[in-house]
Amino acid sequence: MRYFWWRTRVPRIWRRIAVPTAVGVLLLSACGSGGDGADNAAAPVTLTKVMSLDFEQAAAPLAAGATISSALANGPGGAVELAGATPRPLRLVTGRADKGHGVAFPPPCPATADPTCPKAIIEVADDLALDPGAEDYEWGASVLLEPDETSKGSNIMQKGFSVGGGSQWKLQVDGDNGHPSCVVVGEGESRIHDVYADVTIADGKWHDVTCRRDEAKLVITVDGAHRKSTKIAKSLTISPAGPMRIGGKSLKPNNDQFFGTLDDVFVSTAQ
Repeated sequence: MRYFWWRTRVPRIWRRIAVPTAVGVLLLSACGSGGDGADNAAAPVTLTKVMSLDFEQAAAPLAAGATISSALANGPGGAVELAGATPRPLRLVTGRADKGHGVAFPPPCPATADPTCPKAIIEVADDLALDPGAEDYEWGASVLLEPDETSKGSNIMQKGFSVGGGSQWKLQVDGDNGHPSCVVVGEGESRIHDVYADVTIADGKWHDVTCRRDEAKLVITVDGAHRKSTKIAKSLTISPAGPMRIGGKSLKPNNDQFFGTLDDVFVSTAQ
């Protein structure tokens, strides 16, 4: 009789089970090395959407306090928050692939540090489904950004902060070149892990931008194509406190306001 360790996903523990030798050999043949001694590639983890805003049920005007329903039966929705001397409601526009709705954020304001500049975000209430821990997960959006809508800091979606001992995951477009990037910070750590795409999305066209935590990698894709990746620890735990915010990290000056248009904002986890 041989013993094999078997991992269950819920709860996250390892169990030892006894199996006959013949069965053990079969298990090793199915899961172990190939004829050349190289390990077979692990099957990708199946992810399920736990947050999705497609703006199809949204109704203008999207002023402060307006709600945006989830595209999922039981997923969290969002609420519009505005600030500035003259707050500007979000605008409903034609969405990705000229279908449905997208949401346009305020136009660029030259002095983004000025509290009078229009600020606009969509806030999704804190939800445990958005805290993946050490599991694989994915987040992203369809993005339409004109060349003159870039800025030093432009947050598409973010949960948590990179300072203060918490943790964070984020998708952003930073700098005039319009290259998107993914950022994660582990619980209780100060190291920022980021990966930048090698292409611009600030060209006035729709682009699907996705970040994925894939075991020990952080990967960014644009329009379905792998652009860049970086190594992270398998044990990195990402469970940020607080709400998720779309379009900026807050309503304060220097809030990394996003100035373009978004559609199909989502988070998927290994439930």
